[in-house]
Amino acid sequence: MLTALLILIIALVGIWRLPGLWTELTFYWHDHTETELKVKAYAEEKGVFYCAYPESLIDLLERKGIPYRCRQFDAGFFSNRIVQDITDILCFSADPRDGARFLRIYYKLNAGISKTAAEYAVSHCGNDEILETLLTLRELPPRTKMHCKALQTHFTNLRQERPDKAIYRITHFMGYG
Repeated sequence: MLTALLILIIALVGIWRLPGLWTELTFYWHDHTETELKVKAYAEEKGVFYCAYPESLIDLLERKGIPYRCRQFDAGFFSNRIVQDITDILCFSADPRDGARFLRIYYKLNAGISKTAAEYAVSHCGNDEILETLLTLRELPPRTKMHCKALQTHFTNLRQERPDKAIYRITHFMGYG
């Protein structure tokens, strides 16, 4: 179901709006050196489409012993950190007692929740929601309590929203980004 939800998000929002998704792959497509032109010609001769399948190109370069540069290459969409964060936030909204997910996202939502407070809430929430447990802490600053109450409302609303509106909420109102 989560995969279907993310595919729907991509279709509605557009892949280009997920910030930084394509910038992690720096492969210098427009900087055609003599070696690159030779590799491209060889790739086309062997039936490998040069730009669409960089992992095939990397394999080809390694087999031929041709040096190349590729920074932080990860061909998997779902292993992208932004996609993982959005997935964690959406899944936490569905299960607000999921301590492991909460510990992966609490500091990314700019609510001012300290690590100590987050770990305490996760370990002492029992059957209550984690954000509800946070609100019971006396040591929590008033600003953080205000943000936690707002996050509770946002997480509740995320459950009923369309994917495009959910992503808009996460990036514009929940402090992610």
